[in-house]
Amino acid sequence: QRRDDEARAALRRALSLSPDRAVLDDPDVALTAAWLAARDGDFAEAARLGRHALARMARPSALSLAHREALSLEVARWSMARGPEGLDDALAILRAGASTAAASPLVRATVALALARGGRLDDARAVAAPVAATLQGVIVVANLPSGATLPEEVFAAVGVALLLGGRPGEARASLAVAVQGSLDVWRPFQSAQLAAAQRRAP
Repeated sequence: QRRDDEARAALRRALSLSPDRAVLDDPDVALTAAWLAARDGDFAEAARLGRHALARMARPSALSLAHREALSLEVARWSMARGPEGLDDALAILRAGASTAAASPLVRATVALALARGGRLDDARAVAAPVAATLQGVIVVANLPSGATLPEEVFAAVGVALLLGGRPGEARASLAVAVQGSLDVWRPFQSAQLAAAQRRAP
């Protein structure tokens, strides 16, 4: 809570000095505003500001791939939190950060999640199958930065990718966590995925 309050105070000061809100052209300021919007549950605003920030960042060569991917994942999760209307936007954000083939396992798992939520199961399986063997529990922990919003979406991505990649036994634990913390808009989908994993042999 203290971190939130400090960030809000800093953002208010910055905006007070910039009545035209031009200060939001600074990626750091825009990301702070986006993060606070996400903390408040305003995912449409969070995604809008996050995309704005990503578009104004330095060229990828000047920004580490890991950093860019982490930011792209966060913004993509905010977009998906809007519901079905945010899926195409989430996919565009993820694919702009790195090609699917060159992306990290968690990025590819999140692409598979967005595709599956959009009903594109064949496409989702094609993305999930090559990466499922590399998705271990440690990936979830290693890719949850301090203060990250929507951590359950990381478990959802890993669980769905494991399930679609033919590893239902390994998917169950992640899917169970995803269901417990799922946003209302995706709870039926997540519950169905967990039920599918439970029905299938290990």
